Amino acid sequence: MKLRTFFLFFFFVLTVFAGANVALGVLLGKADDARIQSERQKDKITSLSEDLVISSQFATRFARGYVATRDPRRLRWHNEVVGILEGAIARPEGYGVEYWDLVSGGLLPEPDSSVKGLSLENQFLQLNLTVEEFNLLKKAEELLLKLATSERIAMHAINGEFDDGTGAFSKRASPIRPWPTGCSTARITSSRTPTSPSSSTTSPRR
Repeated sequence: MKLRTFFLFFFFVLTVFAGANVALGVLLGKADDARIQSERQKDKITSLSEDLVISSQFATRFARGYVATRDPRRLRWHNEVVGILEGAIARPEGYGVEYWDLVSGGLLPEPDSSVKGLSLENQFLQLNLTVEEFNLLKKAEELLLKLATSERIAMHAINGEFDDGTGAFSKRASPIRPWPTGCSTARITSSRTPTSPSSSTTSPRR
């Protein structure tokens, strides 16, 4: 009788340990899934932040290049950079720091403008961001879009094309030419007629 009781108790303990191991395995699996999800979100946030940096750098580079060369490809690339940011164009595969260098070098095709994507803001909303994190990223995006708008205005202005109030550059006027390379405020101010020292009056001391 005692032996039977011992075996029952022994198998009961084994069952408890087996159940505990199963429960522990489930908890560890959930913890690992949460870790993987957290790492994926971190990678996604990093990727979106990099998109902001890429958009800022290359939009400005293409705008300056267009003003200097009038190469229509640079105007088109500038619009495509902004289009990806706004979701009007789908984010290409392998979109990274080197992407636009490869496109401008003819090693990669331009993004397909017929395929729509998600705006950066909508991608932010899909993440489990805090209000503070979302506001910081949103503010950075707004500043970038304001800069891109100014760059677009400048690129059209050198062709005598101006905003007609609807966002279309159909208004025509005299082109605004960029300053020559090397022009400085010192040259601008030096073109003014200097004031003769003899013509200036000195207040008498009291």
